[in-house]
Amino acid sequence: MISGMHLTLYSAESETDKLRTFMRDVLRLPSFDAGGEWPIFYMPGEIGCHPDEKATARKPARYELAFICEDLDATVVELKQRGVTFIGDIHDAGWGRLTSFRMPGAINAVLYEPHYRRPQPR
Repeated sequence: MISGMHLTLYSAESETDKLRTFMRDVLRLPSFDAGGEWPIFYMPGEIGCHPDEKATARKPARYELAFICEDLDATVVELKQRGVTFIGDIHDAGWGRLTSFRMPGAINAVLYEPHYRRPQPR
């Protein structure tokens, strides 16, 4: 079943390092390196900071709500049995296997099983 949440904050590429620095130094969020010096801010859940090539001063950055699970196939089956509507096939993005589903309020969310190693909760 779902074991966590991952919020990805997208920003203009020129702002991504500033965002990461703010989260690390100002908010003092703990983080770990998911590989390639790509920081993931770790709390009960995760916040990843990614550049968004489409973001500008006139078009704000976007966000993505994602839920983490340990076994994507089993979780999809279980959620479908509960009436969840999936809006994408399962695919491998390199960093994990994922799909998307719709939530009330026309919210689309991602459900994924990461390939990267996650620290254990304290």
